[in-house]
Amino acid sequence: VAAIYRRIVDAAPVGRTLNVCSGTGHSLRQLVAMLGEIAGYQIEVRVNPHFVRPHEVTRLIGSAARISEAVGVSSRPLDQTLRWMIEAE
Repeated sequence: VAAIYRRIVDAAPVGRTLNVCSGTGHSLRQLVAMLGEIAGYQIEVRVNPHFVRPHEVTRLIGSAARISEAVGVSSRPLDQTLRWMIEAE
């Protein structure tokens, strides 16, 4: 992400809003499953209903079109990023 921010600063797309995102949506369930696979054990998730809002946004995915056009960003798969984060010393 820092390298992408640097490319944005260098390109200086003044007056444009850019999403730093892949344009691909992942549910929390998918994220937990990926982490469990990488870690080698199943992660138990329990939902506290007191923290669930009745009108929560259920799906929100950023568009990577503008950032791709501005600085040529291409994303890597989320599981690769998670693996890098977990395995980093």
